[in-house]
Amino acid sequence: MTNIELYINNRLCDIRNAENLGIRLNRVLINPVELNTKDAQYSYSVTIPSSATNDAIFGFANVEETKDKFNHDHSALLYVDSILVFDGRFRLSEIDTDGNYKGNLLIPAKKTIKEILGDTKMNELKTNWKIKFNEMVASLNYWNTKEGTPECIFPYVLYGLLPKVPKDSSGNYSDKTLWDDTVRLGIEDFPPSINCMQTITKIFESLKDDKGKPVGIGGTAFDDPRLTNLYMSYSNPTDYVQDWNWGDLGKVHIKGNYQSIRN
Repeated sequence: MTNIELYINNRLCDIRNAENLGIRLNRVLINPVELNTKDAQYSYSVTIPSSATNDAIFGFANVEETKDKFNHDHSALLYVDSILVFDGRFRLSEIDTDGNYKGNLLIPAKKTIKEILGDTKMNELKTNWKIKFNEMVASLNYWNTKEGTPECIFPYVLYGLLPKVPKDSSGNYSDKTLWDDTVRLGIEDFPPSINCMQTITKIFESLKDDKGKPVGIGGTAFDDPRLTNLYMSYSNPTDYVQDWNWGDLGKVHIKGNYQSIRN
């Protein structure tokens, strides 16, 4: 005899007769050209009997006064002979006259980048991403030598000739391609190179779906060291004022007294 176990919201449902549960899974390819992004799976209507356990699992949705009973999906796991055959959602669609719960097991189709972002370009999305940065040299050393995969690093990317000061009082300069004592570097010469995969994660954390919920992103790419160790650099215009506050902020304590000029 086949043993079927259905877990809703991580709780085992009461199933009086597994044969009458009526579970039949179907796979739908909404767009065969995009198998990796549009694959979906659902079931025909599944009937779960009313019981004390099942009523509690569904928040007593069979009580007429319960509100919003059809407005959210429940997590669902289906085991057949102790083998996991389905991991998705259960969407409640109907409660019959006997108080039994009817609905569908489903795995929602994944959305493409175009569906999520529309006509918005990735570089047009804005989100806050603050990092620890105080004294210049100590902070550069902290991020450039941090173990693991830091959010950013501060390499010196030579986009042009070396910035220098005159080597003598006559205003003469040494060769601009020679690294010597006249080279002068400031914080504006070390723009951060941010981690590519962490940048993508930050971008998607700032997005919301059509229900106002955060949009997540995942996949094997986030476990591939060839990708997780990639950083991207950029060059600002020479007149660009960096929009950040760096350095050790001073603290001032002021104490004083006053008295009236009258009396």
